[in-house]
Amino acid sequence: MSKGGRFVNKGKHTVSSIADALGVSRASVSRALNNSPGVGTELRKQILEYAEQIGYKTGIPSPEATTTKSNVIGLVFGDIQNPFYSDLAYHVQKTLNEHGYSVIIFNSEYDPEKAAECLKEAGYENGEGLPELNIYTSVGFYPKTKEYYEYIAACLQAVGINCKVVPLDTSSWGDVLYEETPCYMIDCGWQPSGIEPELKLNSWYAAGRISHYEPTAELQDIMDRFATETDPDKRKQILQDEYLPALAEEMPDIPIIKSMTIFGVRSNVKGLEYTSGADYIFTNVTKE
Repeated sequence: MSKGGRFVNKGKHTVSSIADALGVSRASVSRALNNSPGVGTELRKQILEYAEQIGYKTGIPSPEATTTKSNVIGLVFGDIQNPFYSDLAYHVQKTLNEHGYSVIIFNSEYDPEKAAECLKEAGYENGEGLPELNIYTSVGFYPKTKEYYEYIAACLQAVGINCKVVPLDTSSWGDVLYEETPCYMIDCGWQPSGIEPELKLNSWYAAGRISHYEPTAELQDIMDRFATETDPDKRKQILQDEYLPALAEEMPDIPIIKSMTIFGVRSNVKGLEYTSGADYIFTNVTKE
């Protein structure tokens, strides 16, 4: 039942428990509860009737109900066809469904007006009901970071999200970055050099590192096996089939932007490669 704008699930039923009870997939349950396509009429009816029987309610809360918490979470993507975002949406929805939340996915296509409409549909017209979002950024360490995040803040403000940029000196920024209290958004553009995946991933997600994330026992086991495996093909398989999917399900943080570094190279220098880890590869360099 709905009480004071808060959607209550009696007995803490979840999408997974409904799927198990009916012998159907969690994806079908999620689609039916979210009124999404991809579910047959009879199956949709069966799922909704069962959800009603057990007291599981879902839906988009009305604007007047947004002062209290609901079990509906909206995801707004700029381009859902982008493989990164579609994979991200899948794992976010899967994890939230397992914890009793329903997910509404909106594709804004880089359209501020449509993004504002998505907020309105989710019950947050003009950002009302959303907390203020602080974006912490350093000044004096990386060039133009303050300007980057002022632009991001302006984009968010354009659709009604209340946010502000909080510029900090390098020392104060480091205190926020490494303290255990989480924040909504923070400028953190460092990554280790090299193309070895373990080096990059462990810098962020190993216990006690930058993100303050503590891996689950399952993920830690995967990380340990990946670190000790010496066969390149087996390491690749662990990375693709276990490590990255498990990390995506945990979702410790969500990258927002990536800066580009531009270097000038003489026209007679050929074959110089530049990696995302800010490394030059001179193996195939020739000079004409």
